[in-house]
Amino acid sequence: MTGADLPEDIFAGYDDEPNLQDRGAVAEIVDAGPLVVCWRDLDLDETAEELERLHEWVSWLVGRYELTDRLVPDCWWRHGALVEELSALRHAWHASFDAADSGAGPIGWHERFALLRDRIERAWYKGACRGQHLDAPPRNLPPIPERAAIA
Repeated sequence: MTGADLPEDIFAGYDDEPNLQDRGAVAEIVDAGPLVVCWRDLDLDETAEELERLHEWVSWLVGRYELTDRLVPDCWWRHGALVEELSALRHAWHASFDAADSGAGPIGWHERFALLRDRIERAWYKGACRGQHLDAPPRNLPPIPERAAIA
C-alpha cells in the first residue's frame, strides 16, 4: 500500500485534507526499530507515514495469529482507540524482540497481547464493525462550569 492507496476518508476530521494523488507514494516501509508514536501530535503527512508502517505490521499480525474481524476489523484504522492499542502493541513487540533482551521479552509480549485481545473484545470494541464500518455517535463534553470545585 502506498500513500496514494490510503482510503480518502483517513483524514476525516482534519482541517486540511491532502490530495492523496498529489502526495505521491509514502516512502518504503523500513523496520526502524521501536517507535513510540503519539498520534495526537502528528501532522497529516506524519500520520500517513506512521499509519502505513502500522498497517504493514498489523497485516502481519492478523495473518500470523489468524485474527478475525471481530478483533481487528478491516476498518481498524478508523477506530482511534484501536489504532492506539495496536500501535502500543507494535512498540512492545519491537522492544520484546530486541537483540539486547534477556530472553523474557517474547513471552512478555505474548502476555501483553493476550491482555490486549481481552481488552478489545470485552471492553470497548465487541466486534461492532463486522462486515461494514459503523461510526460511533459523536460525543462532546460540556464545558466545565466557572469556579467548579474538584471532587
